[in-house]
Amino acid sequence: MQVFKVYFQIIKNNIPILMIYITVFIGISMAFSTSGQSSDIAEFTESRAPVAFINDDNDSALIKGLMEYAGEKSTIVEVEDNQEALQDALFFREVEYIIRIPAGFTERFMNGEATALEKTSIPNSTSGIYMEMILNNFLNSANHYIKYVNGITQEELVAKVTTDLTKETEVVISDYESGVANGSGMAFFFNFAAYPVIIILIFGITSFMLVFNDTLKKQRTLCSPISHSRLSMETLLANLSFTVIVWAIMLTASFVMLGKELLSINGLLWAINLFIVAIVGLSISFLIGSLIKNKNAQSAVANTFTLGLAFLSGCFVPQSLLNEAVLSVGRFLPTYWYVRASDEIGKLKSFGWESLQPVIFSYLIQIGFAAALICIALVITRQVRSGSVRQA
Repeated sequence: MQVFKVYFQIIKNNIPILMIYITVFIGISMAFSTSGQSSDIAEFTESRAPVAFINDDNDSALIKGLMEYAGEKSTIVEVEDNQEALQDALFFREVEYIIRIPAGFTERFMNGEATALEKTSIPNSTSGIYMEMILNNFLNSANHYIKYVNGITQEELVAKVTTDLTKETEVVISDYESGVANGSGMAFFFNFAAYPVIIILIFGITSFMLVFNDTLKKQRTLCSPISHSRLSMETLLANLSFTVIVWAIMLTASFVMLGKELLSINGLLWAINLFIVAIVGLSISFLIGSLIKNKNAQSAVANTFTLGLAFLSGCFVPQSLLNEAVLSVGRFLPTYWYVRASDEIGKLKSFGWESLQPVIFSYLIQIGFAAALICIALVITRQVRSGSVRQA
């Protein structure tokens, strides 16, 4: 296992630069992986907008009932009835909705004639829309009773409408036992993890390839008693071992920061996804190592290529925030499908075939990218040996 020993001796010499990326990754992840955490909603409190009523009609039972119902859903504010005072109240947000009841409203409404309240609100305010719904609920319900119950009095009308509108439906929010509570925050962590995994693999694997691709060292190796097949086998084993080690380090970091929630089916799917992207990183590293021949090119290509992959595919910025032009380019990159699988895993609450299809599809595309990159690297390696392609 001479090649295997030499491989990890080279990796050992490059540990400082590899540790920089691991440390930066863990630091940034600790700072931002909780940014996407969803907080549990303990209760819902209905908001109460400040509302003013101006009554130009008589104090009928209908109007009193309407104001009492609106008062349960809002805060009634007294405002002087002149244009300047009303405008000032709206401008200074003393009120957000003003309702003027025109003269003769009660009589026309009880007779089934067309009539309407005069409403003034802050433009495009949610409180205005909410109060519109409240008033419409009361008046529409009252209108139905007037149409279908002959001779109903205002007092009876208000009592029936109030009873109907006080009925509520219980809302139950189910909490699944399967899945993870903080799916979006954990997905962010794993999305970002693709960057350090790939760049560490590139620096590690290409460092070995730069040493072994050196002309003199290659000639000495060919003169050694080690066969070409054994050399290839030990190199492959060393690359896979290094890939597994990097994957294990990142997975361990995820357990330390995210805790026991990873001990779930979601956690298993994220671990598989991270391992697949590590294999993609191995294939990318092998391809880059086949094309470069010095340390300067290694650093430039590794940083530029990996940052490009991360920014275009959503490792740093969520795919939901990227425009369609960027995503169109990203679909041709393996990390796009890695991030897509990671996001889908964060949403999973059930694990049937239908819900797992998008995740498995993204897995297979990444594996296809890895296989294609290995094939391209092998062709380039053969061309380099024959002299058809020159290394950078």
